[in-house]
Parts: sequence; C-alpha cells; structure tokens
Amino acid sequence: MAGQILAHQFVVNPHLRDLNPTTAGYSLPAIPGTRDQMLNKNCHLLHYVYTGKGEVHMRGTVYHVHAGQAFLMRPEDKGYHVADADDPWGLRWVIFTGELAQDFSALPPVFEPAAHQLRYLKDLACYSDELGHLLASDLLQLYAELVKTKASRADHIQKTVNYIQMHYSEDLIVQNIADHVGINRYYLTRIFKEKTGITIQDQLTNVRIFESKRYLRLGYSVQEAAYLCGFNDAATYSRLFKKKEGCSPRTWKNTFLYDLRVLEKEMKDAL
Repeated sequence: MAGQILAHQFVVNPHLRDLNPTTAGYSLPAIPGTRDQMLNKNCHLLHYVYTGKGEVHMRGTVYHVHAGQAFLMRPEDKGYHVADADDPWGLRWVIFTGELAQDFSALPPVFEPAAHQLRYLKDLACYSDELGHLLASDLLQLYAELVKTKASRADHIQKTVNYIQMHYSEDLIVQNIADHVGINRYYLTRIFKEKTGITIQDQLTNVRIFESKRYLRLGYSVQEAAYLCGFNDAATYSRLFKKKEGCSPRTWKNTFLYDLRVLEKEMKDAL
C-alpha cells in the first residue's frame, strides 16, 4: 500500500463472504525514488499503476511496472516498491479477503488487466457510495479470468512434464518452466504437487535419473552420464541415484553389464 504524500485511503468493507474489499485508496504521483514497504497480513493487496512507473521488490525478484499494469501481493509475501526517479508513479490499491481470495495466487505477480477489469479501481476518486460493492465487482471480473485458468490446470501439468522431458539436460530451474507454461511459479508449484503428489524438482530429478540409465547402459562413465543429464556434479548425481534406486550408479551399471554378458553367453550357448 502506498505511503506517499497526498495519499487517500477509504474503509470500504461491505462484509461480503466470497470476495470482500476491506480498504481502498489512491495517491498522486509520488516523490521520485519514494520507497514504501508493503504490508498485507492475512489479506491480498492489489495495486494498479495509473501513471508513471516504478519497481516492485517481491518474491526474490525485481519487477519493473508501468502505467496500465497491476501487481498483486499475497498474504505470505513480503516486499517493497520504489517510484521511478524520472517518471514516478501514481497508484490505486485495494486490500481484499474472502473465501475465493486464495485463488488469486493463479495470477502472475505483475499483469496487465483488460479494459473491462478494475474499471472502478482505475477511477477510484470518482466514487463514494457503494464503493465496496463496486470494487467487489472488479475482483469478480478478475476471478472470471481465473476460472479459465483453473479449467486448464491439466494443460499446465502436461506442459510442465513435456518441457522437463525436452530440457532435462539443461541448467533448468522451476522459474524457466513457469515462464514457458505462462503462469506464476508459486501457483504452478502448488497445483503440480496437488495433481501429481510430487514436486516439480522431484519430477526433474526422476527424468534425469531415468535418462542417465540409458547412457550407463551404453557404456558412458558415471560422470559423463551425470553431465549429459543436467547434473552439476557426479557426487550429487550419485547421491540422488542411490536414494531412488537403492544402489550407486556405478553398481547399477556394473550389474546391468554383468547381466547383459550372462544373457549373451546363454543365448550363444543355446545356438
């Protein structure tokens, strides 16, 4: 929430159950470089930038935000934002709770709302009567978009699995996958675990170990198999392999090659 000079804040709580805006406000363009801490205990905080630009420091990332964009802070998030030194922003914001509020985690941290969304928040200073209900309708407009996102959860999971299968040999992190899928990293992490029972990192490790066996069967060394499958070092690879397979990759390779030689001998003797 903006703590800038000439900021106006309203208590707008209409006591709605599903999506309930509790507080809203707006500020005139900030003093260049103004820094404000964002606090949102047990609620969601949605900002809309109506003019200028600035930076949002949140979730370990710096987001560059400009007029026409919005940024969302969830209850578990901590951060601050800084007005641009040359073109400082003006902000409008709404704090909201409700049974459906958690679903807003599906939104990316920064997004550009469509023309029909946030129409009352964009013109916050023009309304007084029933402002809480008007802002609730804005939130419902956003929620309607999230319903579409929910419907495509299975697609998100499949895209994640496919992307890992294609890029497991690279220096891959969860953020890379989320960028490809096109949704928020924290949301993707949550729904992947809910649907598959394992984390995205577990899936990546499983694929890498599975593919490494192919290289071991072909006679590659443990170190070669590790690097070809995206592990940074053979020690980490060996530790994860043993945890999953119950033996070291070297033992697995030697056992496979021994069994292969025995099978070849048996087939030769049978001729």
